[in-house]
Amino acid sequence: MFNYTSPISSACFRFLVATIAWLGLVNPLSAAGVPVEVEPVRRADLIQLVPVTGTVTTPRYASLSTSVEGLIEALHVDIGDQVKQGDVLVSLDDELAQLELQGARAAVREAEEELADAQRRYREAQRLIQQNNISQSVYDEREAAVRISQAALERRQAEAAHQQATVARYQVKAPFAGVISEREVAEGEWATPGAPLLVLVDSQQLFIDFAVSQEYFPQLTQETPVQVQLPGRSEQRFQGQITSIVPVSDRSARTFIVRARLNEPAAVTPGMSAKGSLAVNSGEEGIVVSRDAITRHPNGRISVWLVEKSEDGQWLARETPVKLGQQFGQQVEVRSGLKGGEKVVVRGNNTLQDGQQVAIQSSSKAPVEPPAQASAQTD
Repeated sequence: MFNYTSPISSACFRFLVATIAWLGLVNPLSAAGVPVEVEPVRRADLIQLVPVTGTVTTPRYASLSTSVEGLIEALHVDIGDQVKQGDVLVSLDDELAQLELQGARAAVREAEEELADAQRRYREAQRLIQQNNISQSVYDEREAAVRISQAALERRQAEAAHQQATVARYQVKAPFAGVISEREVAEGEWATPGAPLLVLVDSQQLFIDFAVSQEYFPQLTQETPVQVQLPGRSEQRFQGQITSIVPVSDRSARTFIVRARLNEPAAVTPGMSAKGSLAVNSGEEGIVVSRDAITRHPNGRISVWLVEKSEDGQWLARETPVKLGQQFGQQVEVRSGLKGGEKVVVRGNNTLQDGQQVAIQSSSKAPVEPPAQASAQTD
């Protein structure tokens, strides 16, 4: 047996293979164009970025002292320690105060016994007077003795409570959570009322106070965006939120205070310097596009890609050189090269060529016309 292939069958097979190979080399996007996303070039209020400098501050800064005098028995913290609200920081020698407290409590118990005895004698007098076995004066004396004993007990209780509060003052506790930034004393020293022992700083709720030129006061609100640069992290920008604008100008510097807080955690401590920029509405309009629309070339040239319709209804990419102004957020001012209303490519512009056919894809940024249908041609 042997295989036989006719010349006609072999020719058909080679034609079929060539056709399949040719079809495999065809780019499926060549008929519809390169997919891109676009948005309209628009006019908008221009934002002026105002550079400012400031200082990291905290709303809670406490120089802690004691309200009683005594020998410092123990220091439970040191500089740099993080503490919680209510933590004991310093303990004074309270031996004598504790003894006085024991005496005050004993006096309370004594007064309670005297009141109980007076009440017993008064109840007995109430029974006897009904039987006419006791005089009215004796009855009145026993009734008064109850009131006197009651008052004596209340006085003793107040003295005990006062002494209890005094004993509590022999411990200095943290009034809020924070970090110990200074220590002024050591164990064994004598503490006096009002003398500073420790400095406690709230390191969680931090603010940045910026000095802003008075000319920008009418344009600032708490909604004005602010970006912050911190020492040692100059390449990173932190977003901030203005919490208050102090309407009092510094007469010597002609500035006022804008207080802002960071929207995200950052390694900062009170006293640090900070740089910022305030995005102030300039009151003027201009042409703006998204940052994604900008193409920067190695030779320094800057351009954007616009889409235009050809005579046969196809979308074509056209490169347009531009000159930029200020950048604010995700928007960039275009000072020359655009008029407004054009459609600029924001996705898919990395590999475009001038005059190349494109297919506009749906975009959440702005609605555009649907792409024209390419006509099918056969040879």
